[in-house]
Amino acid sequence: MEELYHWTKSEREERWRRHGRIVKSIYILRYIQDEKLRRAVQLQLNRGEARHTLARWLFFANRGEFRDGDLNEIMRVWLLWNDGYGDRV
Repeated sequence: MEELYHWTKSEREERWRRHGRIVKSIYILRYIQDEKLRRAVQLQLNRGEARHTLARWLFFANRGEFRDGDLNEIMRVWLLWNDGYGDRV
């Protein structure tokens, strides 16, 4: 542990970079091997894309451009509407 105190800042940074590469490599190998993980990641990506597609469609007047707070506000309204009227359809 005492050895850590003798490292320069650049040595510590290089070791953190190496550690990050190892963690990333392990995750990629796990992703390749584990179909359940791939499905979970794809599901989340699809949800995010669907949310952005909906927001683009709803904000056609702004030519698909969002202003601060627009996306969250419209998604809240959409969710409230679905919650209240979704079961009636």
